[in-house]
Amino acid sequence: MNMNDTTFPTATPMTHNNDVKFHRPELDGWRATAIIFVMIGHFTPIPKVDLGKAGVQLFFVLSGLLMANLLFVKREPIGVFLKRRISRVWPALFAFLFIICLTYPVPAVHIAATFVFVQNYATIYFGHMRQIDHLWSLSVEEWTYLFLGAIAICARARNYPAFPVLVVATIVLMINELVQGSRGQDYYSIYWRTDVAGVAILSGAVAFMALREAKSLPSWLPIVAGACGMILSFRHFPDVIKYSAGTICFAISIGSLHAAPVWMCRILSITPLSWCANISYSLYLWQQPYFKAIGHYPKSLLLAGAITSALASYYLIEQPARRFLNERWAQRSRFLRSGAQ
Repeated sequence: MNMNDTTFPTATPMTHNNDVKFHRPELDGWRATAIIFVMIGHFTPIPKVDLGKAGVQLFFVLSGLLMANLLFVKREPIGVFLKRRISRVWPALFAFLFIICLTYPVPAVHIAATFVFVQNYATIYFGHMRQIDHLWSLSVEEWTYLFLGAIAICARARNYPAFPVLVVATIVLMINELVQGSRGQDYYSIYWRTDVAGVAILSGAVAFMALREAKSLPSWLPIVAGACGMILSFRHFPDVIKYSAGTICFAISIGSLHAAPVWMCRILSITPLSWCANISYSLYLWQQPYFKAIGHYPKSLLLAGAITSALASYYLIEQPARRFLNERWAQRSRFLRSGAQ
C-alpha cells in the first residue's frame, strides 16, 4: 500500500502561513493502525471481523486525505506531485517484484499488469497470483491519484473550486459501487475494481476538504465515526455496506481527526506507532508472500520473515532510492531555473 508523508502545509484552522509546514503525528498512528490491522487479519485473524479489509480501507481514506492536501490545499505542482509518487512507490515495488519473479513463476500478464498498475484487473480476468495479489490496492491508488491530479489540473486552469467536482465524483463512484454490488458477481470482480474501490480514496479527500476548516467539531466525532466503521467491518454485514456506509464512517473519522481529544492524539503519536508507520509500505509489500505460505511453515517464523524483509526493503531500497531520486530531481529543477534567469 502506498504510504505518503503526513507533513501538512499550515493552510488549516491552526495557522495560515503557507510557507511553513507542520507534522501531524496522529496520522502516522492512523497509518500504523492500518498496517497492524492488515497483519492481524492475515497472520492471526479474528473470526468475526474483517480486520485485513478494514486496514485497507483505513489506508485508502488516509491516502485520499493526503492527496487532497497536496493537490487542493498546498497546490503542489503536478510534475512535483507525480515525481514524488514515483520516488515513493516504484523503487520498493519493483525490487519486490524482481525478487518474487526470481522465487516464483509469475505469469507475464501479471508482471506487465503490475508495471502499468492494473494488477487488480489482471487478477479478475486472468486469475490470482497469490504472492502479488495484494498489489491490487496499489493499482487502485495510483490510478485514483491520476484522476485527482486531472481534477486539480482542470480546477487550476479554469480557476474553479475542486470540491464540488470531488463530491460529484464520489457520489458517482458510490452509485456505481451499489450497482455493481447488486449484480451478484464475486467479491473480487466488484471490490477490486478501481472504479469501485477508488470511492474510499475520494471519500477521504471529500471528508478532509469538508471538515478541515470546520470551526467547532465535537471531539467525539472521530471516535464515534471510527467505531461505527469498525462495527460495519464485522463479517455479518454485507460487503456493499462495508464499502459504502463503513467507508464513509472511516472517512469522517480521519477527516475530523484534528478535533480528536488530546489523549487520543497522544496515543496515535507514540513512538512505536510512528516507527511502524515508517515501514508500513515495505511491510505491506513483503507480508504477502509470507502470509500465503501459512500452513507450510510456523506463523511466528513467517511473521518474523515478513518484518525482516520489510526492514531490509525500507532501509536498503525504499528510503535511499527515494532520497536519491528527490535530490536528483531537485538539482535538475534548480539547474533549469538558473538557466532560465
